[in-house]
Amino acid sequence: MAVFLSESREATMAFAAEYAKTLSAGDVVLLDGDMGAGKTVIAQGIARGLGVKEDVLSPTYAYVNSYEPMFHFDCYRIENVRQAEELGFADYFD
Repeated sequence: MAVFLSESREATMAFAAEYAKTLSAGDVVLLDGDMGAGKTVIAQGIARGLGVKEDVLSPTYAYVNSYEPMFHFDCYRIENVRQAEELGFADYFD
């Protein structure tokens, strides 16, 4: 597990944009933290590093947002594997 300590939103975005350059198609990045911990900021930085031009928003109410070439999932309200399967999450990994 990697640990990154940031002192600002800008530093987090820059770190994540650089980190995105190490990713390959099919890679999965899991972010775990309390609400407000910066998970969406990291996703925004990764998206920027992948060349996404759209505004990346938290998918809290949509469960998943698509930003080619990435999908941004929010599993906060997912209680078990069956629920994820019923929502069609597995389809995104094919």
